Amino acid sequence: MSEEQTDRFWRKNNPILWGIILSVAFIGIYGWLAILETCGVVSCESKWQEFLSASPNEIGDTLAGIFGGLAFLWIIMTVLLQSQELREQRKELRQARGEYEKMANAMQKQAEVADQQISILQGEQRQRDELRADRLFNQKLTSFVQSVIETPSQGLHWYFSNDIIDDETGGNGQIHALNLYHKDMHDQTVDETLIGLRRRLPGLRESLWEYTHTSIDFRLPDSHAVILYLVEKLEDLTRMKADISDAEQERLEMFRLPEIGQELQELLSTTQLWADTVE
Repeated sequence: MSEEQTDRFWRKNNPILWGIILSVAFIGIYGWLAILETCGVVSCESKWQEFLSASPNEIGDTLAGIFGGLAFLWIIMTVLLQSQELREQRKELRQARGEYEKMANAMQKQAEVADQQISILQGEQRQRDELRADRLFNQKLTSFVQSVIETPSQGLHWYFSNDIIDDETGGNGQIHALNLYHKDMHDQTVDETLIGLRRRLPGLRESLWEYTHTSIDFRLPDSHAVILYLVEKLEDLTRMKADISDAEQERLEMFRLPEIGQELQELLSTTQLWADTVE
């Protein structure tokens, strides 16, 4: 038996220890009563002698009384022992519940920390995605502006004259050349170019319409495919709004690209301004 078990056995609230003590005391009392002598008319003899000379029924009753008392005593000790064990179990359950609560709290804190880390990682990933989208957005803006600058080389230009135009000499009249490109675009930023284009387009369309109906002779673009290309680029830029950062979204709103697209569409729909639609 270990030292811990020994200490547990000899503690004062151990029902087994008290059962043994009371059993010894119970048997001791019976032993003391057995040696007492009782005197009758003829002689004196002890209870033990009377027990030995008693009939079998009397011996059985005496033993039943002794062992019945011991059995009752140990029933009480068993109930006390079970009660004590139940108290210990309840105590252990309370302790276990406390540990479970601590573990649950710790797991909840870990889950909160994990959620925070996930939020941070998601935020960082969102920032990286927005940064990539912003770079692509600016590249596409630059590409659009460059496409506008290159429209004359793509055949998008109008010539108007107050006299007959000679394709070799140019003729004797004053020639007005109009196109989307403006010489100031080379010295402007992308933002300035886009804002300037949005402001120029309504006046450009009106001027083209006026020159078409007031000029003696004119040369119109052979195809409007360049306009369609520019409109597609604008639509592609507009679709990027959900992916770019808030700052770039504000910048996109400032350009008012849908207005530029609408002006280009109206320019495209004015059939008198295109050589392939004029009879």
